[in-house]
Amino acid sequence: MKIEELNKLLQDKKALTLTLILSVVYVLPLLIANVYYSDDHSRILYGHGWNHDARFVNNWITKITSFSNYAFSLYPYSLTMSVLILGFAGYLLCEMWGIEKGKKIKWTSLLILISPFYLSNLPYRYDILFMSLSIFLMIIPFIFFNNKKCFIAISSVCFFLTLGLFQPSISIFFSVGIIYLYNCFEKNELKNLFLNAFFMILSFIIGFTFYHLTKTLLNLGVNDSRMQLVFSEPNVKDLLIEKLLTFYDICLLLYDTGYYYVILIALISLPIVSAIDLFLKKKSFFYTVKILIGRIVLVLTSILLILGPNLFIKAEYLPLRALPGFGVFMFTMVYFSKNFKGIYFKVFRVLIILNTIFCFNLMAQTSNALQFQKEYQEMFVYDLNAVVRTYDIKKIMYKGDINYARKSYRILEQFPFVKTIVLKEIGQNAWFSKDVISFSGLQENIEFVAFNEQIKNPELVFKSYVYNLYKIEDGFFMVEFN
Repeated sequence: MKIEELNKLLQDKKALTLTLILSVVYVLPLLIANVYYSDDHSRILYGHGWNHDARFVNNWITKITSFSNYAFSLYPYSLTMSVLILGFAGYLLCEMWGIEKGKKIKWTSLLILISPFYLSNLPYRYDILFMSLSIFLMIIPFIFFNNKKCFIAISSVCFFLTLGLFQPSISIFFSVGIIYLYNCFEKNELKNLFLNAFFMILSFIIGFTFYHLTKTLLNLGVNDSRMQLVFSEPNVKDLLIEKLLTFYDICLLLYDTGYYYVILIALISLPIVSAIDLFLKKKSFFYTVKILIGRIVLVLTSILLILGPNLFIKAEYLPLRALPGFGVFMFTMVYFSKNFKGIYFKVFRVLIILNTIFCFNLMAQTSNALQFQKEYQEMFVYDLNAVVRTYDIKKIMYKGDINYARKSYRILEQFPFVKTIVLKEIGQNAWFSKDVISFSGLQENIEFVAFNEQIKNPELVFKSYVYNLYKIEDGFFMVEFN
């Protein structure tokens, strides 16, 4: 595809404008909530970058935009720019794949942005722009898919940049790519299938090689155990199964709402349901079976690509922020709706609109819960400041973790998935506890120590709704969360 054809993808200005407007509207609740999230606290306090993660491109961009050697937040501009980038990426996929062709509102174009899994990424004030840009870079090369030299060159550069921005996004390239490979399979163009697969892998190898050389020369990410692969482990099979089960548990939380589970199943079934057309056209039995097998393989492969590189690294946990490919997975499923007409197309549009309504609602409730948690934790820190002065506390430890804000109980009851996004940021198991409370200057006044189960019979000083305070010795106290 020549560069001029990019302009053809942008001809429907009205549909593009509506997509971008809806993208900004989607994120309004989060902008209003105005929360600090996870490691945003430490970046605000210390201004550190991403060298430990070998995400050097983030540092390069930050130095340019902040006019400083420190990382400064561009929020709310970073969040606004991010949703515009993802909305634009979704619009491009719609145009490239002919989804909702001719419709002024392309609801499908929002799928990447409104992915429930991406809700965990959007609150990061510092990281979100780089995360969204990494997704965009994994989609852009396919504009030039028909020009192989251009495709390989651009893909290689995009892989290099994406690895230096946010490594988990690399799986998105292959999530998009398998649609092009499947089309070769359906047309029985096996030579092109293997050639295109080779070009994709070659692009990754070139990009990864330059990335690895760069981070090695800069001596970055050498101590990041999270990125070590599981293949050298004796129990590699168990580790892979555990990751898959963890992913399954996350999905169960999301689709705990019955009717939305039906929407998901219906959308995932599109590659199979759309094969009904083969029977109507009276295609041969063997051709029909071949297509069905090919589409089943495509669905299973797409599911694995949601996990992407996370499936093969040693990190015991599976954070939602490391699963940015869910939205593109949904795109690969709805790709097979492009030939729907009449009642079939209307049913598809209803499903997509219902999915959009659910995701907008999930964004609103998640933003509410994040704001409630912020207020709840600020109340605790304000109270703790007074306690420290009253009892002349020099050293303190936590037992347990702060609870969810009471205002959030109904939200968490109806949408248990929100628990995976709203973090309890203060407690013995929260590594950013010190940074959260140091916003008030408390960290400079007292020493925080790890919880020790060997301490016996501490003296109860007082009880409150949130926590109990115990005296261990003069100047040394323990906070036990209720």
